Amino acid sequence: MMRTLAAVALTAGAMIFGGSAYGHHSFSATYLEDKTQKIEGKLVQFMYGNPHSFVNVEAPDNKGLMQHWAVEWIAG
Repeated sequence: MMRTLAAVALTAGAMIFGGSAYGHHSFSATYLEDKTQKIEGKLVQFMYGNPHSFVNVEAPDNKGLMQHWAVEWIAG
């Protein structure tokens, strides 16, 4: 009986807290924080979400060719 209760408690804890542990990751391990990129163009789509939001922009690249840029924002 005690083993069953412990197994149920462990499983419930993993289900409740497992998602939040998975969602945390290092921002600096993925992105270059000391570099910036300026993009000016037409806002195509804004997707608000947790833990990250996304903005899709149509803007020219360095050669003047129109590109589709997908920008990821961190949660604020």
